[in-house]
Amino acid sequence: MLIYSVVYNKKNDDIIEELNDIKKLLEMKGINLGYSECVEENNHFIKIYCCNDENVERGKKLFNIYLSNYLSKVVAEEYIDRELNKLIKEMYFFLKGNDIAHVSQEMQRILIKQENINDEDFVYFMNIKNDINEKIIKCLNEYEVMNVKGFLTFRLKDLKRDFELIVDKIVERYMVKKEYDEFIKLLRYFVEIQESKIDEVNIVISDCGEYGILDKSGRDILTRFLEDVNNYKIPGSINIDDVIISGLITNVPKRLIIHGCDNCKNQELIDTIKNVFLDRVAFCNGCSLCIEDLERFKEEEIRKYEELNLE
Repeated sequence: MLIYSVVYNKKNDDIIEELNDIKKLLEMKGINLGYSECVEENNHFIKIYCCNDENVERGKKLFNIYLSNYLSKVVAEEYIDRELNKLIKEMYFFLKGNDIAHVSQEMQRILIKQENINDEDFVYFMNIKNDINEKIIKCLNEYEVMNVKGFLTFRLKDLKRDFELIVDKIVERYMVKKEYDEFIKLLRYFVEIQESKIDEVNIVISDCGEYGILDKSGRDILTRFLEDVNNYKIPGSINIDDVIISGLITNVPKRLIIHGCDNCKNQELIDTIKNVFLDRVAFCNGCSLCIEDLERFKEEEIRKYEELNLE
């Protein structure tokens, strides 16, 4: 029984490979498809048949789902080719050369290559991609013939807003990272030109993520870091991570050893220290400090925060 027809031209002849892949996927689910093709002028017509009468509805539903995945990539390519540069010129005119290339590459990675997005924006991107697929499936369900060229011409405008939301997030992420990199470069320069006020700092992180800040003799120097922050009268609330970074930047240790790095609950703190202090940083996971109970540091930190009215 005929379940669908697809019309395409030479530009989209990769659809043949996609249809063969869909056929194999459905065979694994017990649904057999048959294809017939004819050519009229520059257009290719493919008719898709379901060979199992009892599975026609299920076969059509699954076929449309799989075909929507292909069409979502095709329409994403069309958007990147036709619309992306126009959007950037209108909305993100501050982006230049390499910046624009980065946005384009990220769009391709997320929408076309569909690589794993294992970061904090995974759910955001997946929701938009699912919305795009649902709109395409709805379109497939409404018609019995899919003209790929016509779909790209008339349906792209319905999906533009979805693509623009992805571009917004990509640009936002990129600018945050760019600003962070510039900030790191500034801190690194400051560290390089300043004279060290302390030879060695040990940051000891307990199993529960508490910090101990010691000099090379094992003396607690957190008070010194707290006083430095208090003297600068930094506005707003200050957490322990801010205190550590500020203390390190102010005192510029010649050597910085992090004990129990895997226990840190804020990977950004570790990354910032590594990026700013470079080869001054070393990691240790086996000395006595690494296994020492840090409850006393926790109690002292609470007391010092209360004394200096730091939250």
